[in-house]
Amino acid sequence: MSYHLPILLGSCLLLVSTAPAAEAIVPAPDRLTFAEKNPGGGGVPVEAFQFDSSLPQDLQIQVWATTPQIYTPVAMDVDAQGRVWATEGIDYGQKPVIAAGQSIMVLEDKDGDGKADSSHVFITDKELRAAPLGIAVFDNKIVVSATPSIIIYTDSNRNAVFDPGIDTREVFLTGFLGGAHDHTLHAVVARQAGSGTSAMGTRD
Repeated sequence: MSYHLPILLGSCLLLVSTAPAAEAIVPAPDRLTFAEKNPGGGGVPVEAFQFDSSLPQDLQIQVWATTPQIYTPVAMDVDAQGRVWATEGIDYGQKPVIAAGQSIMVLEDKDGDGKADSSHVFITDKELRAAPLGIAVFDNKIVVSATPSIIIYTDSNRNAVFDPGIDTREVFLTGFLGGAHDHTLHAVVARQAGSGTSAMGTRD
């Protein structure tokens, strides 16, 4: 029996750069323009991943999605329809340089061949921090952990696109500390009886 683990690979945009900062960053109005103006490396090749020798020998790693379907994936969740919802970190570690804000992406394998063939933006939110560290999908509610807040987007018409006149955005909890680094608020995990938990890192 073969096992297939889908993984998301995106270009390492601006995470590692030997160019001067003034040359490395080109602000842009949206995510696609930013990625075009700031081409990064080729991402992490599949060959860089190695399984422990104790695992089955027929275990395989295959690329499920890559740029331009998604850029620098950070956090993801899979809904009941098998779609992958993911946050991006295009300008992580930099001053905000995408005028439109951060995007939440929806990727899907519609033809069942084991690779994503569809990708679209659920929402681009100017108020989200760069590289939101958590996303959880509960039916038509998309819960995003983005310091200082946990935000719930309700996709009322269930079309996987945020429609401002129909869908809603709610700040569920706010006040979490941590700024824009990794040692902060992560994804909400559902528990029995309707409760939920989330990890919160610290930084000295």
